[in-house]
Amino acid sequence: MMRAAFAELNIPTPAVLLQQRASRSTTQPGTLRHNFQIWIRFAVWLGGRGITELSQVTTGDLEAYAEHLRPLGRQWRTDAKALRVISRLWAYAPYLPESDRLVMPPWEDPAAVMSDFLGTNDDTPGGENAVAIVHPAVMAPLLAWALRTVLDLSPDILAAAREHRRLLAAIPDRAPRGGTETAVAHLRGLLAAGQQLPFSGAPGATAVRARFGGPLPPMANTYLAGTLGVTTSQVARARGLLTDALTPADFGPAPRLDVPLTARIGAAPWRRRSASTTWTCWCSTCPPPP
Repeated sequence: MMRAAFAELNIPTPAVLLQQRASRSTTQPGTLRHNFQIWIRFAVWLGGRGITELSQVTTGDLEAYAEHLRPLGRQWRTDAKALRVISRLWAYAPYLPESDRLVMPPWEDPAAVMSDFLGTNDDTPGGENAVAIVHPAVMAPLLAWALRTVLDLSPDILAAAREHRRLLAAIPDRAPRGGTETAVAHLRGLLAAGQQLPFSGAPGATAVRARFGGPLPPMANTYLAGTLGVTTSQVARARGLLTDALTPADFGPAPRLDVPLTARIGAAPWRRRSASTTWTCWCSTCPPPP
């Protein structure tokens, strides 16, 4: 099988396959990997029958392998593709040592059809999907709300996206001098004013906390870095300097973007207002909307 794989990798698809069905002269890497897996399964099956060389395989063995595939419960076309991949071993036979040459599979006989070996094709006919379509009663309101999202709610969504990009653009590429001290002063100022530090509900932050634990929740470092014009690492160091003095009660809700809420559904705002009448951020540093 290794020698056959070497031939497949280095020799274009033999003409016998190009003439019989739609094939490409060069096989894509993903297809090669799939083909080699099928060859390995075929080799394991042959080994169970005491066959150690491809030249020992008979037409009867190949017919038996086709019969072996059907009870596995896969789609008919999947098994048909597997047999055609086995045919590639036969097609490369002229380039292989005599002991590696596979006899022509019976399904490659011009007078044969694949159903002779796999039975009647019981797949969904005509290439139609087997899954029922979504009922119009379900699809109609989905389409209506998709239009409302684009036409009515998009001003708020786009404004939040612009504010998100502005905050990210405000984070410098290099750590500015005194950035850590600036962040420490800001965090201490929030606590001194009786405010809480912004919590981060980003999936990455919560996953790290769940894995490694820790008494304190994650902080919205990216949001603070964009607000203060420092790097996220400087914000992280500032939090580290204050860790011993912090408690879970010092952390409040996730930060909110300073974006007015303008869209309505009927007479009501489409999102709940916060105390500062701002719109909840959907960026990677904040939790998803409720």
